[in-house]
Amino acid sequence: MSYLTFDGVSKRFGGLQAVANVSFRMARGELLALIGPNGSGKTTLLNILSGYYAPDSGSISLEDTAIHGLKPDQVAHRGFARMFQLTRVFRRMSVMDNLLVAGYAVGLDHAAAAKNAARLTEELGLSHLNDEDAGRLSGGQQKLLEFGGCFMGEPTVVLLDEPFAAIHPSMKEILARRIKERHDEGQTFIIVSHDIPAVLELCPRAVVMNAGEVIADDATERVLNDERVIEAYLGGTAG
Repeated sequence: MSYLTFDGVSKRFGGLQAVANVSFRMARGELLALIGPNGSGKTTLLNILSGYYAPDSGSISLEDTAIHGLKPDQVAHRGFARMFQLTRVFRRMSVMDNLLVAGYAVGLDHAAAAKNAARLTEELGLSHLNDEDAGRLSGGQQKLLEFGGCFMGEPTVVLLDEPFAAIHPSMKEILARRIKERHDEGQTFIIVSHDIPAVLELCPRAVVMNAGEVIADDATERVLNDERVIEAYLGGTAG
């Protein structure tokens, strides 16, 4: 049985058809890449899934439960966690307090939140910065912190929007390693990324969007050699 199902999802903004009849299914524990040129509808689809937009038509379900049209907090309460394209941390709060807030948001008491936060900062190489304001961290360190916040609880699906963009290679290596480890433990991921080498290394399967539509869905290596995909990246619709 499918774990996460997109069935005919569409979204229009005025004259722009941002997402057009998108359908695909995911199994529990999949690490899926959602790729395509700029303006292809990837982030819009994540925003629909996260509850920031309601679809104009179509449905999204987690197992047998419809989740499209829910508010962001309702989607989060169903275990969805997300890293955003523009990193979102509390800049005037410490690294540790950022994670504690994420823990409280998923219902942990202080002791459990503090234990999880300490473990995560150690795993992510941030423990020496526990008392530092998040705004003083590098861009890559802030991405690692936001990633850590996704795992203060036990997420059902983790959505990563451009996690590797504009970060130091050492930060990218840590993040990629932790994604792989979590996936090996059974975590379900959707990763939106323009970092094709990282996608090829991490993601067994890729769904490709262009101009709001799915144009390919297959094993990542085969997808990247698909003529439609090559055309979309080299000469397709930009935006």
